[in-house]
Amino acid sequence: MSLENIRTQLGLEIESIDRLLFESYAELFAQVQSNKEPNLIEMTTLACVLHSFYNGVENICLSIAQELDKEVPAGADWHRKLLDQMMAETANRKPL
Repeated sequence: MSLENIRTQLGLEIESIDRLLFESYAELFAQVQSNKEPNLIEMTTLACVLHSFYNGVENICLSIAQELDKEVPAGADWHRKLLDQMMAETANRKPL
């Protein structure tokens, strides 16, 4: 995959995250910023939003690992290894 294709793919993922956080759930975020404790439905929805956000970030990291680093971690702790890998500078990129 070319560098331009990677940029496009990452841009689409970032747009999706932005849409999730700043459009789709803006009303929910405003509602739970009040002084009252969120109810079960709000907490469940917030957990789903957090999970979607993390998946988006993880997709970005996986794309970088695959296309730039040419190395995707494996094993039971691959999620942690991926984050560690993204924090390291390589010949092809700065730390994420």
